[in-house]
Amino acid sequence: MAIDYRTLSLTGEPVRNDRSSLAPVPRPAAAASSSDTEQMVSLTDLAARGLTLEWFEAVAIVQGLCEAIIETGNNSAPAKPDLNDIYIDSAGGVAAASDGPQPPTAAVRCVGEVLSKILPSNDFMNLRSRIVPKAASPTPFYASVKELSDALAYYERPNRYQIIQAVFERWQTLPPPIVPVQPRSNDVDVLKRKVRRPRGATTSKWLQVAGAVLLFVAAGGAIITWAVKTAPLSSESDDDTLTYSNDGSGRAEAEEPSQRTVDSRAKPGKASEPVRAEVPQRAPVTPRFLYRPDQPVTEISDRNPNPGATLSESADSVPETAAPTPAVSEIRPPAPVGTAAIYKADDRGITPPKVVYPQSLIPSTGARREDVLIVEVILNEAGKVDSAKAIDLPRTLGESLVLTNALAATKTWRFHPALKDGQPVRYRELIAVAIH
Repeated sequence: MAIDYRTLSLTGEPVRNDRSSLAPVPRPAAAASSSDTEQMVSLTDLAARGLTLEWFEAVAIVQGLCEAIIETGNNSAPAKPDLNDIYIDSAGGVAAASDGPQPPTAAVRCVGEVLSKILPSNDFMNLRSRIVPKAASPTPFYASVKELSDALAYYERPNRYQIIQAVFERWQTLPPPIVPVQPRSNDVDVLKRKVRRPRGATTSKWLQVAGAVLLFVAAGGAIITWAVKTAPLSSESDDDTLTYSNDGSGRAEAEEPSQRTVDSRAKPGKASEPVRAEVPQRAPVTPRFLYRPDQPVTEISDRNPNPGATLSESADSVPETAAPTPAVSEIRPPAPVGTAAIYKADDRGITPPKVVYPQSLIPSTGARREDVLIVEVILNEAGKVDSAKAIDLPRTLGESLVLTNALAATKTWRFHPALKDGQPVRYRELIAVAIH
């Protein structure tokens, strides 16, 4: 049965010049009054000119495709995720070729694979690992295209039509792709003939190599055998074995081995006395202790300072009370002269800064703590980020990646500076970074 291809607009209706507005995102006035000269370009043609989409542009296009499928009422969508069948136009609309009603899971899987194909490699929001596996799997996590669209709405930026219009205008400025010239049919390819050596010559070569290796091994073995036979025999040492005692004195005593060599100069009938070898006494090792400088150090000794004293002398002696050790006070360096004060939201007379770029930044007070990670930034008088640090520690590997990307991107954030008495001042701001 032949497939009935129908072209879907952003509203799910056949493409014509009187496209209606969408809710809840209204189209701008320029886009709503589209003229007869509207142009369309497929996503394949976008890539053919070397145009790379940003992550928020890919989300805007896929959201337009989702809304087109939803408003058909029967999941009319392409049967396969072919970028040749999905178009954007100069008014910011999205259209697709329909293969008729599709099962909900098939429509979700088609949209998920389209998102996977058009996402850039530098996926800042990690949509390739957060959304795509749940949508493009054989059994999608989302039960319908509506659920997938609701999940993408968390990452979507406002003004979808202007974003798609900017993509179309950027495509128009790129030069057309260069079509390679096909070679003429009368061109003759010259093939190099492979020269094959005779089999007898190859066998003879390997035999020569094997003979050389065997000759080298035989020569090495002969040299090793000759060296072993001519080596002088080492005389056994008659020295006594030294055994070091572990009594802490640092001396080493020479013990008599079980079988000693009889001294020929010793007189018969008298056993030779063992000779003690005196070893220089080692210098005592002073232990080193590690302590914090902000804590007092008290030395505790459990050794008897007079080991020769008797029990009675120790009992009669009166213990002396040790003088208390003074606590070591922490010395802090003085604050650098000329450093500007850093204000925060609860200071009097302070006008908080306003976000300039990116518009998706939200303060920490506008989000639930379980859905975000808090990053503290220090803004200078020009509205730029001087320093940034994480307030919340990541709990998973995914949150660690999100936090690392956010800290790396803080240098590109721009704000209108905070004001005190009409003058720009340094300011401490808390920003919430989404983790889902």
